[in-house]
Amino acid sequence: MQKKSDIIIGGLQNPLHLKLVSFFICTSALIVMIGWWTQSPFIVQLTPRFETIKFNSAVLLFLSGLALYLAAPHSRLSGCIGALIALLSATVGSQYILNMSYGIDTLFVEPFVLKRTVYPGRFSPNTSISYICVGISFLFLSLQSKSLLKYKYFFSATLASITVSLAVGTLFGYVSGIVSDSVWSFT
Repeated sequence: MQKKSDIIIGGLQNPLHLKLVSFFICTSALIVMIGWWTQSPFIVQLTPRFETIKFNSAVLLFLSGLALYLAAPHSRLSGCIGALIALLSATVGSQYILNMSYGIDTLFVEPFVLKRTVYPGRFSPNTSISYICVGISFLFLSLQSKSLLKYKYFFSATLASITVSLAVGTLFGYVSGIVSDSVWSFT
């Protein structure tokens, strides 16, 4: 039987470390949301070369921090939040594939920075895929089934690797000026 102190998430074994990381994630997300509410370009777009951090992305980041905070003591609730993250992100991603707009990109705030934005308020396909991976990962980590227990860490680590790969690729694209994932074409 595993004790709470034996649970390892993202290489962090100490529950205090998990709480601090989740607090940092939630605080960062709240700062971005405040930037949108106060219409502060410096907060939502660090430099004019970069894309804006979309409000919906900040909401999903906040939910990810909350799911991480709840992962050890309340893994089922964390899994439910993970399912919500994956569902919302898949909904945003489906807008690219179906070439439609459901109105969720501007549901909470109206974008005030439109530079370098193909679809105002909509985060990129890479961000959508990353949040789908994060959400499903929290869902896997919440599984209690003995038959899936030995695979949940493998699947979660695989999804985390995909997320990190997308983030590093995007960061490399920004630094080098080569790639812009915000203009993927599905037509």
